[in-house]
Amino acid sequence: MEQLNKVENSSVHVTEMVDTILGDSLKEVDTYMEKVKAIFIDNQEIIDQDLDRIILQIPVYVYNLVVLAQQIEMKKGLSKEHAKYAQNEAMLNATGTVADKTAKAEIATAEDRITMLAYTTAANIVGNKIDRAMAVLDSAKKVQARKLAEMKLTGMSVNAVGSF
Repeated sequence: MEQLNKVENSSVHVTEMVDTILGDSLKEVDTYMEKVKAIFIDNQEIIDQDLDRIILQIPVYVYNLVVLAQQIEMKKGLSKEHAKYAQNEAMLNATGTVADKTAKAEIATAEDRITMLAYTTAANIVGNKIDRAMAVLDSAKKVQARKLAEMKLTGMSVNAVGSF
């Protein structure tokens, strides 16, 4: 039970770090994806204008997410280098056997590794947002293709009522 509490306390710390790293950078895309979710889930029929807007706008959001992901990946790499440097420096300053030096260096650089974990987590969150946005884009394209196929078969305009 004590180990679980340690993990819970550490995860709160890492979550705070991740929140600091990401800030409000995902707020706009999250809000937009909630609107898209409402269109797909709440509407019986999806109007063509909504599909067009979704298909045109998601790539813009993905572009911004990719830029964010690149920035975080760079900082993740820097945090890894800082952790490695701190570990090497701690090893040089420690005394004792190699095992003793390694243990002392790992203890001394735990916060550096936690920072690296926070950047890794933030990068994973952004990567998952990109993947999910692309999945929604693919779904919108499939719905659009189905609607076009229905229009061709029926020779009629299939256009539901709704707004985005």
